[in-house]
Amino acid sequence: MQRFVLAASVLLLSLGPVYAEERPELPKEIRDANEVLAKWIDGFNGKTLAQLRKTLGTPTQESTWEFKGEKLPLLEYQCMPKSKLSFYFYDGRVIKVSLLMMSK
Repeated sequence: MQRFVLAASVLLLSLGPVYAEERPELPKEIRDANEVLAKWIDGFNGKTLAQLRKTLGTPTQESTWEFKGEKLPLLEYQCMPKSKLSFYFYDGRVIKVSLLMMSK
């Protein structure tokens, strides 16, 4: 068994450089947009249902998500033609925000 673990470790270490390849850098405009979106999205964490509705209005869709057997609120907004903003609530407050952007 120890030989297997040693062989597997050597194999994984030898594959390390394959996964550490440099990726092309994104254009500055994309990096800047990502920072602005992340800051805006992070600003919703901890907001209540009422605060979110006051800021964004009526959601496009209201549903639930399940956590530990409990159904909790999930609000979704169609914020652009190909984008959806989802807000997951726990204990009456936003705990997770998801932005889905789809290509044409």
